Amino acid sequence: MSRLGEMLAPLIMLEYSRQDAGNLYIPHTVFLYRSRDCTDPRDKIYGFLGLEAVNKTSPSRSPDYSLQVSDVYAQATRDFIATEKQLTVFSQLLPRCAPHKSSISDDLPTWAPDLTAAAAPQVSIDMYTRMTNLRLYNSTASGTLSIGRRADIRKLSLMGRIVGTIGSALGEPCPADHRADANIYYAWRQFAKVDDKYEEAYAGQTHVAYGDAFWQTLCASVVPAHSRVTDYGDVVRSDPKGHRGLHDSWWHSLLPDDDTDARKNLQIDHKITANEIAQFFSCVSIATTMRRLFVEEREHGWMGLVPQDAMEGDRLAVVDGGRVPYVLRPSRKEPGCWSLVGDAYVHGIMDGEGVALGERHEILLV
Repeated sequence: MSRLGEMLAPLIMLEYSRQDAGNLYIPHTVFLYRSRDCTDPRDKIYGFLGLEAVNKTSPSRSPDYSLQVSDVYAQATRDFIATEKQLTVFSQLLPRCAPHKSSISDDLPTWAPDLTAAAAPQVSIDMYTRMTNLRLYNSTASGTLSIGRRADIRKLSLMGRIVGTIGSALGEPCPADHRADANIYYAWRQFAKVDDKYEEAYAGQTHVAYGDAFWQTLCASVVPAHSRVTDYGDVVRSDPKGHRGLHDSWWHSLLPDDDTDARKNLQIDHKITANEIAQFFSCVSIATTMRRLFVEEREHGWMGLVPQDAMEGDRLAVVDGGRVPYVLRPSRKEPGCWSLVGDAYVHGIMDGEGVALGERHEILLV
């Protein structure tokens, strides 16, 4: 999708919503327009409740302006999870670091998205698109969402498995203001030593080449469905054999002419059009913005994309009701509890493979 298409996407979606108000889905709409400002930040939730009335459904909750902003956002997050019966809302968490750290960040549960955080329209579009792409994954296989009963609104009890640790240094972050920065992708490729290890087995899987795992990680295994995408979000899961030429043609277009070392593993498909390359670049940009690459060599040998504020020592978990893995960090304030850093793409455990790697137990988020 072209940059112009990305810029027009929210306007097109708004028009679709206007024409088909009966199918307007409030949880997704809240996040698509999170970059819009309002006088009272609680209205970023309450302002959409009237749309439920337009749809002739009873509002899920009546506005209560006696509540703090952080409590309104926490309760709304619980409501969204209960409505969807899955954890897609966790894919709307922005990094809790500059420029996204806000005046309420420290008072907000780590599992509740901060709608007051700085987010340019492009950030809203990218995060929304990543959320719609969750349908392509199923990291918990048949795991069904189970929310434990807790009196404290700021604690969320879920069931899941700790399956790994980010046990190595991470690649440099790709912040929102460096979206689609080819220099960062080049640095990641060197960090992962891709061109030296391209044909080696990935994570002990003899049928997966290390280099193929890397390029699929860059796009989170999401590629355009065909050359002329006519429907917004028309994407599919990548196939190493069928789509490597698309990646290699894209990467070739970014390299300087004198960089022969970076070209040695490329398989250029000269039938790939500039339009297809642009669409693939869009998939990469959406997958990598506000994230960083990790390459874990001590435990499972995984690589993946994690939030830009993830750190060495953070844990990887698959949680019932989630379609992707999540990055957790032991809470400093609440022993035995976890802070949610954000969602992740981990190549090789996006389709339920991680379920066998850990014992299912309560994961208490604060």
